[in-house]
Amino acid sequence: MLYLRMVGSDPEKLCAIEDPLYVLRQRNGVIVRHPYGKRVQGVLSPDGNEIWQFSDRESLGESYAVVEKITMAEYDLWYALQNQPEEPDPEDTDPVIPEDTEPETVMTRAQLTEKVGELDEALNLLLSGVTE
Repeated sequence: MLYLRMVGSDPEKLCAIEDPLYVLRQRNGVIVRHPYGKRVQGVLSPDGNEIWQFSDRESLGESYAVVEKITMAEYDLWYALQNQPEEPDPEDTDPVIPEDTEPETVMTRAQLTEKVGELDEALNLLLSGVTE
C-alpha cells in the first residue's frame, strides 16, 4: 500500500493506492512503467489516467501533479478527521478509567493517535534502513 498527499492542493487531498504502478523517464524522454526502486520518479494515479511525480525525486516535467509519500498513520488520521461526527466524543477529552487501572495508563484519543503516529514513524525509519 502506498499513501500519498497531493502537494499544493487545497483542500488537502490524500490517496491510498493498494498496488501502485511506478514510472520513470528514460534517457530518450519516454515515460515507462518500472518496478519499484531508487530510480522511480512517480506513480500512476489509481484510475491510471494520470502520472503523479514524487516530490523528492527528479522531475518528470511541469505538467504532472506532485505528490509526497506519507505514513499510514497520517492517512488514517486524515481519513478519521474527514469522517468525524459533528458531536465530539466525551472519550476524546475525559476517558472513562476502568476499575483496576492506573489513571496514568489511560490516554485520550488525541494522545493515542499521537503515540501511534510516533511509533509508525519509528517503524518506517527502521524499515527504510532494512530495505535500502
